[in-house]
Amino acid sequence: MKRLRKRCSSPASDGGRLPYVPRGLQTTLWVTICCLILLGGCTARLVADYDPVIDKSLIDLSIKTENYFNRLQENFGTDKADFGSNRRFYDEFEVEVNTLIARARIHPRNEITIEQLELLRESMAGFEELHRQDLGTMERDAALATIGVARSTIKQHFEAIWKLEFEKKNVRRNLNRDAQ
Repeated sequence: MKRLRKRCSSPASDGGRLPYVPRGLQTTLWVTICCLILLGGCTARLVADYDPVIDKSLIDLSIKTENYFNRLQENFGTDKADFGSNRRFYDEFEVEVNTLIARARIHPRNEITIEQLELLRESMAGFEELHRQDLGTMERDAALATIGVARSTIKQHFEAIWKLEFEKKNVRRNLNRDAQ
């Protein structure tokens, strides 16, 4: 301690002496300083890592869905727009979203993505039920407006999930850049 006091002398009024710090407090201070130094290099992860498979699968599913709504509007009033002719799309959509949900569940801290995928599935299930029961009985303008609202709602779900995945991708990119 005497060496330290000599090296750390300053033109202070007390002749450059360091204040007395009890031995137990010195140890606590050193441990605290070491912990802060170690934790300073750590980053808190609040959401799951970016998953390129989920991202690509969402793009593919979005394209299929957009094409489906186009065909439904173009063919409204014909057998091609009847529910029976489109049941396969709804089944495939549900399988694909369920697969995405299962994949999202394998990542820790991915509750937001899971919730958004579930909302996407529920919105399409609601439109499917509407299509099954009422769409064919509506007047053309009302039916096309209903299809347009459903399309817009589904599109908003996709966009919300993409925004989250995009942010995850940026975080990953920034972490990789900072690590270099």
